[in-house]
Amino acid sequence: MIVVSEYLHVADRAAELGIRLSDEIAVMPDNFANAPTREDFVHGAGAASVRLLLEGNILTRMSHDARHAAQGAEEDWHITLFAPSRLARLSPERLAAALREISDHLGAMAKAFPRRKIALTLIVERGSDCSCKRLTYEGDVSSLGPLLDKALAIAGE
Repeated sequence: MIVVSEYLHVADRAAELGIRLSDEIAVMPDNFANAPTREDFVHGAGAASVRLLLEGNILTRMSHDARHAAQGAEEDWHITLFAPSRLARLSPERLAAALREISDHLGAMAKAFPRRKIALTLIVERGSDCSCKRLTYEGDVSSLGPLLDKALAIAGE
């Protein structure tokens, strides 16, 4: 199931923290909204594996300073990604490719750890005013397809 909610204005928060946003998909710290400084950022348990999977191809980092959360139970996997509106509007295939790579990675992981829970949060920037929506998915790997459709619709708003 995908839950859609409002999210803070990422570009304003990034400027406040001294972070330059890129036009690529980015691994985003889970505590981006409320970390006092960028040195306090913490990434979820899946961030390191997704960064290795996509870095240099599709992905950029929100901050090189972030710590990684201690790996939880072998059944937990979560990550937060940021999709700027420019990427979703001008290169939807790059966003689709990133989600496909993640889905394939998770599919292989699900075979090894069948009870692993997956949580993927995608922060999508609207094209009209750069405000953001948060799409949160929890479930199994097979249902990630609708996430892309919703992300592209929001970016086009």
